[in-house]
Amino acid sequence: MNRLSSQLLNRLACPSCKMPVGHDASGISCKNSTCNLSGKPFKIIGEIPVLIDFEKSVFSLDNITSLKESIFGKGSAIMAFLTKILPSLSLNVKGANNITTMRKLLLENNYCPRVLVIGGGELGVGMESIVNDPQIDKAEMDVYVGSRTNVIGDAHDIPFVDATFDGVIIQAVLQHVLDPWRVVAEIYRVLKLGGLVYSETAFMQSVRMGRFDFTRFTHLGHRRLFRWFEEIDSGAVCGPGMATAQMLRSYLLSWSSTKIWRGMVTILSHLLLFPLKYTDKWLIDHPAALDAASGTYFLGRSAQAPLSDKQLLDNYRGWV
Repeated sequence: MNRLSSQLLNRLACPSCKMPVGHDASGISCKNSTCNLSGKPFKIIGEIPVLIDFEKSVFSLDNITSLKESIFGKGSAIMAFLTKILPSLSLNVKGANNITTMRKLLLENNYCPRVLVIGGGELGVGMESIVNDPQIDKAEMDVYVGSRTNVIGDAHDIPFVDATFDGVIIQAVLQHVLDPWRVVAEIYRVLKLGGLVYSETAFMQSVRMGRFDFTRFTHLGHRRLFRWFEEIDSGAVCGPGMATAQMLRSYLLSWSSTKIWRGMVTILSHLLLFPLKYTDKWLIDHPAALDAASGTYFLGRSAQAPLSDKQLLDNYRGWV
């Protein structure tokens, strides 16, 4: 099992008051007498601490172990089989290189950097360079028990004390949280000053994960979300070819909800449309592609002052 290191265990915080938790024979609990969670031991599933304030969160303790199925959808065995054998319509062009760049930056100034992966229940695109490096101390947080989860927490209230991490990675999560601005504020709080963040989020995409899908960001919208960070790099991570293929599939699926129709559309769209994603290898850095990208990325460093909105507008790199 992928366990939290002792150093990170000692940096755990109450999700409500953000004060350090206590560790004793009864387990992990908040020792702040003024906190609403004071003296109530947090649940531990296997060896994974569950640090969520369920009075504020949309999640409940009863469904933590089944949340993955609830979030991603149970689906049918036939559809799962088709998805597995058919060519994918998705292509993350830049994620692996971006995360490799972040790893190099982390190791330049830190012998054993601490990294928080939000949405880390399963391995993200390009994450091998981070998770396979024994020099990097990792907290892989999610709201369900995934193959890599070592702490369960709600990103709206990250259960670590201030200035714990040298880096935070959040891939394809911000579109699925209720309040992305609060999540980014929490990322800023748990990062050391000058700490790194890498974010990927959806732009030109149809709804995924059903009721757990809320927001889309343009490139500038994504940048403003991280206005308290100095930009190192940003741009399209998944291009307009992928966006077009997935939108065409969604258009065809909208004509009927019968299982036969959805199965036929899934097969035909994947077989006929998958080549579109490969055009993104050539389009990804074109200005017009930024305005029609399936997803964008931001790599930055926490700063002492925010980017002004006038400066934000000067950062527009699209075609219009």
